[in-house]
Amino acid sequence: MNYGDGIILASTDAQNLMTATVSKNSIFNSERAGVSTFGANVTLKDNSMLCSGFDLDGEEKDGVDFTFNDGGGNHCGCGVVETCRASTVGLQAPKPIGGP
Repeated sequence: MNYGDGIILASTDAQNLMTATVSKNSIFNSERAGVSTFGANVTLKDNSMLCSGFDLDGEEKDGVDFTFNDGGGNHCGCGVVETCRASTVGLQAPKPIGGP
């Protein structure tokens, strides 16, 4: 299955929460989200996520909620650069690499 997100972050379960800082990336033309998180805590700083299906997507995973923290300097949009917006649109997380 093709997902089409620029960067995907996902916690494996409530005891193994993903926490990450994503900085200084340029993400262009993602089919779905520039950055998606599934039950992970993500800080975004100095990223460009341009011309994606939508800027950011956050989804609960196995009862674990997500967070996006704005570290500043992020740019989104297409044609006109604007503030990045997070959505929850019901995306499914991909299976872990090497997982079942």
